[in-house]
Amino acid sequence: MLQDAQGKVLDLLLEFFNTGNTKLADQIFTSHSEVHTPDRVWRGTQEILSNTSATRAAFPDIHFVDESRFADGDRVVFQWSVAGTHQGEFMGIPATGQRVELRGVSVAQIENGRIVEEVTYYDRLAVLEQLGVVARKREVPSAAG
Repeated sequence: MLQDAQGKVLDLLLEFFNTGNTKLADQIFTSHSEVHTPDRVWRGTQEILSNTSATRAAFPDIHFVDESRFADGDRVVFQWSVAGTHQGEFMGIPATGQRVELRGVSVAQIENGRIVEEVTYYDRLAVLEQLGVVARKREVPSAAG
């Protein structure tokens, strides 16, 4: 069952991502927090802030939505969706003007009301397809047809 402190830190995390309010970072993360993504591991509040700022610069209208969440002990799993328009460099890719939408899942370990570790899963290939960097997946015909 999700505890109040766990729900509060997830609410702050969404606000942090959606507004870019850097003052919230110290309420969410510790200096030893780690955030694992398909791209790399971000260690400590400063690296996490740097990544968030770079992502918001690339997608200024980025908006995360909390789809669902549940907890087991000190771990919280939350499913989210995000959308934004690619208006700045991202992963070395110059702005394309393309709208990107995807869903993902994050698992966070929360201690003393702050995230100490977060592991995030999303379809990186889908992002690259939506940016037009790689060809979109083709439908595979069924064996019956």
